[in-house]
Amino acid sequence: MVRPQAGAWQSANSQPAWRLAPPGGLPKPVTGEVPNPIWPPPGCAFHPRCPLMREECKLAVPEPRTTQAGMAACIAVEPVSA
Repeated sequence: MVRPQAGAWQSANSQPAWRLAPPGGLPKPVTGEVPNPIWPPPGCAFHPRCPLMREECKLAVPEPRTTQAGMAACIAVEPVSA
């Protein structure tokens, strides 16, 4: 599983800019509040706009972990078991 922000970026950049109507339609926009870089929210900085947000995301900054898609600092993605 890809972190939601990375997935949104990849879907937004998966089609050439010259295409007006890419196959499958336009990428789904990321909703919610953009975190303030000067005063980031407590916990994970992405929790205000993350579709996978859990209550623990508001409390603690997640540690980076190895996932199927690479490294992710997200509580919602499953780590690769060693």
